[in-house]
Amino acid sequence: MLNSGRRRQAIATANEPLPADPKFTELQQALTKAEEPIHLDPQLVQLRDDAKTSTQQLENKRLVVFQDLTWALNQ
Repeated sequence: MLNSGRRRQAIATANEPLPADPKFTELQQALTKAEEPIHLDPQLVQLRDDAKTSTQQLENKRLVVFQDLTWALNQ
């Protein structure tokens, strides 16, 4: 009978959930933080747009000259 009690105790112990692994919990938290969207600085976004516009203007200098001339004449 004692073996039966020990077996039941062993089965009950084996059926209990394992404690949370601290390293796994830490990695899950790091993953959650890494999945958050990146918020870009508005000034950085503006600078990127300005650089893109400047590159486009360098590709078509005649258009830029006409646009500047038209602007100057309308002032």
